[in-house]
Amino acid sequence: MNDLNDILESLHNDKVILLREQLGAIDKQEAERLSVDEQIKAQLSESIAEIRADELRVTQEQEDSGSADRERDARITFLFKRLDLLSRLSDEMRHCWNDYQKLEEQKREMQRELTSLDQRQERTNAA
Repeated sequence: MNDLNDILESLHNDKVILLREQLGAIDKQEAERLSVDEQIKAQLSESIAEIRADELRVTQEQEDSGSADRERDARITFLFKRLDLLSRLSDEMRHCWNDYQKLEEQKREMQRELTSLDQRQERTNAA
């Protein structure tokens, strides 16, 4: 009977170690995903700022030359570029949120399993 208890204890410990390693891996994935998100958002924000600066420069040049039609066309072009980048920024934020929530759900599932294993171990030790 003692051998059986030793085997069960060993199996329990192995599973707990495995689950804790998986939790650590999920934490690492979350950190990496957030890092990638920050990099992408920074790049998109920089691109948006560049387009705004270009828009100001070009519209200033158009005002100086007195061509209202070309100024309007330039503004529309810049508006579409800016809207495209804002849409990509919004998409990235949504994708990051979805990815993070999936990882959090996996983490909660593993934590439930760890709790279940601990409770089972306590019942086995009490018996």
